[in-house]
Amino acid sequence: MIKRNGKACLQVSELDDDVSGKTKTDQRRGFVIKEDDHKLAYVTLPREQSFKFPDLFPEEEKILDDNKSMDEAKQGFTKFLDRTKTRPGLPGWFSY
Repeated sequence: MIKRNGKACLQVSELDDDVSGKTKTDQRRGFVIKEDDHKLAYVTLPREQSFKFPDLFPEEEKILDDNKSMDEAKQGFTKFLDRTKTRPGLPGWFSY
């Protein structure tokens, strides 16, 4: 492990040289399309250290976001029903 500016850094053991994405031309329109650039680094950890992938998509936050969007949709629908209550027979897209 290397220390720089008081922070622990890991040593990169190998770096892939093919970092630029490939380019190709579109057959119909003739413009250039470039694929995404990718960098690949191989890191070797000492035996004393282990790596654990972080939880990028926690279930609790996802459920809260889903419930929030469901509540917003319900409120919008009740507003729509209140606006169209006095106009029976008119289509919904006719409301203001």
